[in-house]
Order: sequence, then structure tokens, then C-alpha cells
Amino acid sequence: MTGGGRRRGLYVAAHGLVKAALFALTGVLLDRYGSLDEHALYGRARELRPAGVLFTIGALALAGLPPFGTSLGKALT
Repeated sequence: MTGGGRRRGLYVAAHGLVKAALFALTGVLLDRYGSLDEHALYGRARELRPAGVLFTIGALALAGLPPFGTSLGKALT
């Protein structure tokens, strides 16, 4: 595999892993509360504060901000 292929592969892998993590966190909310409607969830998930922090980190990683793998993949490509 060429250098460019590895770089693109890094970006694709990081992007896919971040999306998978966000999907899993969404599954936690659905399992716990039986709904994904933001109006129904408003104020109910206070005991899941770590999940909220992970959602924020996942959003920043998906946006491609440093120091996440998506940022590294974009920079190398």
C-alpha cells in the first residue's frame, strides 16, 4: 500500500470508529429511556453525565479537530 493509501486508511478507520462509538452511545440512551426524542430526554439523563461528555468528545473528533485520528488523517492526506 502506498503512503497515500495508508493515510486515507487512517482517516477512514478513525472516522468509522468515532461513528461506531456515537452509535453505541445512542444505543445506551435508547436502552435506558426507550426513546431518542430530544424533547422526551430533556433533563432525564443527569445520571449519565459521562455519556454526555463522550458524546461531546465524539462530536469534536468527528468534526476533525486535533488531536483525534480524523484530524491526523486529514493532515497527512
